Amino acid sequence: MNKIKYMSGIVLLLALTLASCSDKPSADNYSTFTAKMMSDYLKEYPEYSYFTEIVNHAVPADESSTSGKLMDQLSAYGHYTLFLPDNNAVQKYLTEERQMTFEELLSNGALCDTIARTHLLPEIYLTSDMPTGVLPTQNMMQRNIEVLQSNDEEGHGIVIVNKNAKIFFSQTHQNDTVANGVVHRVDAV
Repeated sequence: MNKIKYMSGIVLLLALTLASCSDKPSADNYSTFTAKMMSDYLKEYPEYSYFTEIVNHAVPADESSTSGKLMDQLSAYGHYTLFLPDNNAVQKYLTEERQMTFEELLSNGALCDTIARTHLLPEIYLTSDMPTGVLPTQNMMQRNIEVLQSNDEEGHGIVIVNKNAKIFFSQTHQNDTVANGVVHRVDAV
């Protein structure tokens, strides 16, 4: 009788073990990616819609480039720093530096690409990581980025990029981090 109980117990344990094995993951293990990417950040703020359109129209000058659409890159994983000019800065640049309209700019995909990639670095830099001088990582146009850590008239710390673009410092938008990088709002192209 004990042998039968013993054998029945082994069969029951074996049956439970086999029944509990499954290749399907539990619904508790499913997850949805909800982090904000740099592309989402660009689309979220209307005061940066000009730069967002520039990125949307960016076409590499070298058509054989495998880099693809820039907005697609900013929608994927990576490590980027973006110096993001607002609409006023883009308009000022077009009026004073290029003497062209925004529509004329958008019709020139290579120029859009140059402007967009000039503002992007393939590495993450918080303002505290930016020493005065040239950053060790070039932008996505293979150009150097010069940084000046300084103080404004009131003694507040400021960061100036390439001698003309001041990074905005505010309580809500300083070193804005996203899943694939950091965004610095700047006042010039």
